[in-house]
Amino acid sequence: MARGRACLPATIHNFHVRRATGISVHKSELRRNSGSLLESELFGYEKGAFTGAHAVKPGRVELAEGGTLFLDGIDEIDMSLQAKLLQLLQDGQFTRIGGQEDRKVQIRVICATNRRLEDEIRQGRFAAGSVFTEST
Repeated sequence: MARGRACLPATIHNFHVRRATGISVHKSELRRNSGSLLESELFGYEKGAFTGAHAVKPGRVELAEGGTLFLDGIDEIDMSLQAKLLQLLQDGQFTRIGGQEDRKVQIRVICATNRRLEDEIRQGRFAAGSVFTEST
């Protein structure tokens, strides 16, 4: 059962015609996994992409194919990863870490934050282009 901010994304996901997988990435995961670790969690990686990558691992974006990806605490993501998420939102494409080919997905992305993104933009911690795209 979804609680708190996860209730709205769960409701939207459950009542939508395309009811495939619903994947959540919660604020504690975004805070704990910074940089490339979070990127590998979201976008996955190819075998041999880095030490310890012994097999292909699909990321949460790929696992949400046809469904909903809920990012709780979007303000916790660093600027370089925000740019990659923005490309995903605009093109519906991403590349696994160590991958050579773009992968296309059809997912709904719902983001939440407890901060005012306008303030985060002014302070240089959030990309302005992401707000418009994520608001639509």
